[in-house]
Amino acid sequence: MSHLTLAASERSFEQLFKLARNGFSFAKSDSGTFGPFTASYSVKLHLAQGTIQLNDDGTIEIDALDVVWDTLKLKVCFNFPGFTIPGFCIVPDPWNGCLVGIPDIPIGGPICVPLDLSGLVSEISKIRAHLKPVYFVDPGRLPAWSDLQAEFAGRPNKWRVFIAPDFVSVDP
Repeated sequence: MSHLTLAASERSFEQLFKLARNGFSFAKSDSGTFGPFTASYSVKLHLAQGTIQLNDDGTIEIDALDVVWDTLKLKVCFNFPGFTIPGFCIVPDPWNGCLVGIPDIPIGGPICVPLDLSGLVSEISKIRAHLKPVYFVDPGRLPAWSDLQAEFAGRPNKWRVFIAPDFVSVDP
């Protein structure tokens, strides 16, 4: 059986890590109604800081990677059934009805509880992972094609190298 040895450059991994960290951002918001209450959220984050190290045992360690929550908002609204206390006249006016009165007072309706944790910084204190090479067979490649024909058609089979985490430690 043939063997393949994969060598990784720590300097190249540091550059790739910086590019991936600086280019990563995530944003999502949504809302929904669940019977008598509604909920909505808005999340936006990016990564900062952190270091990467390649170990002799073939593992990768990422230390002190910050998750900066640019936006982290949650809002829950409860819709209580309402009723109205009817208004009444305090000082009657014999010609126009009422000089001084209290208007109708509505009670009930939605009560919202907002939670805003924007600006919070979480830390991924350690990630330990290993490199996992996977041979990818392009599904668009026709079975009768040779390797050269598949290359010319832009459908070659490829080796892909993934970083597979062994464990992740997060400090919220």
